[in-house]
Amino acid sequence: MAGPLAEALGEGTEKVPQALCLTPTRELAKQIEDEIRKMGKYLIESGSVAVKCILREERYEKGFKMEQQIICGTAGKVWTLIQMRVIETSKIRVFVLDEADEMLAIGGQVGRAAQFGAILPRNSAQLSDAPPP
Repeated sequence: MAGPLAEALGEGTEKVPQALCLTPTRELAKQIEDEIRKMGKYLIESGSVAVKCILREERYEKGFKMEQQIICGTAGKVWTLIQMRVIETSKIRVFVLDEADEMLAIGGQVGRAAQFGAILPRNSAQLSDAPPP
């Protein structure tokens, strides 16, 4: 997932969020960020693509805008930052629900995933790793 995700954004991308990866836990979000950095290291090191793992303890001021193209985090924290307008969603091209089956097992996250689908651009690729029912 990580290599193709970084490659899909390509060289010279805008400094706005373009890929959003939601996970059921902060630990998994951090692990995915690390893997994206490893697999997409040449694009990331060149500065054309930046990745950000949203951490629970981070605080953002009103008016702050994230410029990283790939954002990883838990649904609740990412949703809060979208509501605060820290994360702009109009340019999201790839939306990933990682371990979606786990997120669905956690009752409160079912509705959250549907909320994300409703606010993302219609032409964004939406991916999930949940097995079919």
